[in-house]
Amino acid sequence: MASPALAQTWRRVPMPLQTMRAAALHMELQRSLAQVPEVNRATAADIQKIADDLGAKLAELRQLNARRTLDERKSRFRSHSTTRDDDYDVGRAFLEHQFSLQRPSAALRDFLAGAPGHVVRDLKPIWMMSPLSVADTLPLEEALFDVVVFDEASQIPVEDAVPTLYRAPQAIVVGDDMQLPPPSYFGRKLDTDEEDLPDYIAFGMQAESLLDKAAVALPSVRLEWHYRSRHEGLIGFCNQAFYAGQLKTIPSRQMLVPSPPIDTSVPAPMKEQAQRVLARPISFHRISDGAFVGQRNLKEAAYIADLVRALLSQDAKTIGIVAFSQPQQAAIEDAIERLAAENPTFRTRLDRAMGLEQEELFVKNLENVQGDERDIMIVSVAYGPGAQGRMIMNFGPINQDGGEKRLNVIFSRAKHHMVVVTSIEPAQITNEWNKGANALKRYLMYAAAASAGDTAAMRTALAGYPGADHVDRAAQVADPLADHIAASLHRQGRDVVRGLGQSTARCDVAVREAGSTNFSTAILTDNDAHYQISDVVDRYVTYPGLLKASGWKVELALAKDWVSRIARPDGKAPGGSGGGEAP
Repeated sequence: MASPALAQTWRRVPMPLQTMRAAALHMELQRSLAQVPEVNRATAADIQKIADDLGAKLAELRQLNARRTLDERKSRFRSHSTTRDDDYDVGRAFLEHQFSLQRPSAALRDFLAGAPGHVVRDLKPIWMMSPLSVADTLPLEEALFDVVVFDEASQIPVEDAVPTLYRAPQAIVVGDDMQLPPPSYFGRKLDTDEEDLPDYIAFGMQAESLLDKAAVALPSVRLEWHYRSRHEGLIGFCNQAFYAGQLKTIPSRQMLVPSPPIDTSVPAPMKEQAQRVLARPISFHRISDGAFVGQRNLKEAAYIADLVRALLSQDAKTIGIVAFSQPQQAAIEDAIERLAAENPTFRTRLDRAMGLEQEELFVKNLENVQGDERDIMIVSVAYGPGAQGRMIMNFGPINQDGGEKRLNVIFSRAKHHMVVVTSIEPAQITNEWNKGANALKRYLMYAAAASAGDTAAMRTALAGYPGADHVDRAAQVADPLADHIAASLHRQGRDVVRGLGQSTARCDVAVREAGSTNFSTAILTDNDAHYQISDVVDRYVTYPGLLKASGWKVELALAKDWVSRIARPDGKAPGGSGGGEAP
């Protein structure tokens, strides 16, 4: 309780209440810092140096761990080779004999079972195989390996995983429940006379996977950082629509620039369209006269083939083409082949792109693209008005249960550029009660807005998704220090944005030099969100390191370092020399 004298002082001093509160808080902060001189002396620069050193030591530790593991395996092999072991000697003799033959006479299983198997596993301790290959090839030994890791576990049936699980005492299951389930499909004939509908519809979205079982029975860890997309816009829709905004993405240095919509109805060299693709992360190409006939859209197929030729002529990066159906995949492949037959130069480039081990160009459908990624992804929606101009609300597997998972797989494959080629406008999709159809409509809205650089329309396309609310709340965190720094830099003529980002990971203050189209510096403050990250490595090393890897220059700003520079509510600096400006 305040003393009577202090109470009288507060009542008589001609000072606004806001100023009194600021003065009281300032005094309390100074008292607290005086009690802990180590904190008072440590500056943001000191913490940054410690974080840099820690990051370097962690990288060195990872290298040492890898080297130690390799050395241990080599030592184990040498020990077995030099120590008298009849079983190991038999295995070595068998392998040396087989390797000396022009064509080994033993089956693969003989190499991996018994005495030869011990030698082979010493030589090759890490094996990459499918679950079915494990069951067919490897001996059924309970401790054949130390650990087994299942990747893309959402696509592994439980019965296929059991034989592999038996062969190791420890299992790590990696997967995403928003990806496709095991591909166990059956079909039924549709009771319809519509010629533009597929004869068979694929089922199996409810098939139980190893991931489903593991999620219930095993402890889990969410992998939050999204690593693929080099621009947030590429994953922003999937994050907020399918992952409830839980993915953390790196704020993009490149801002979306308002641009006119891409008009495919006006004749223009495809080279110009290719340049538009490479100039923006998402480009929306509306084929005005495209028709969906016989389960194909030949106009879209021809447009994509011409676009691929233009991109390859500019030595574009890796390209993936995804169709919403197998017939449309075949139509695109045919269109590309026709162009290649007419143009020897394109044929040479195409053969090189498709023939390389890295497969720089592929054409697939939505059922078999999971796990792939490419620099440029081209999506052919294909669905549209039929031969009579009638638009029906059937989008094949997208309309089926779990159709939004198929869309998530397609829309999250691009590393640098997503190209959406469609013959329908979003407003033409009216069966919004269907989860898959609604997601398709919303994504077309999002892609068209991103292509035009209309960030407000992008937010409209995401409105109503729980992830959009989650991300919006992260953007509204109070941060007076960031506000002050941004205002100071703005007064100096710098271009700044507060809270830049499309996920919960933000640049508190993003700075762009005059005349530049890209941001250069990310200023991170010690706001509430900063201290909610309990792991100091994540707080000071992981996120700043990811920003730096994406081209950002990162600076840390601590509130205590700015107390002496921030002006009081009456406009005077605490030291009496006027308002504090950013350095």
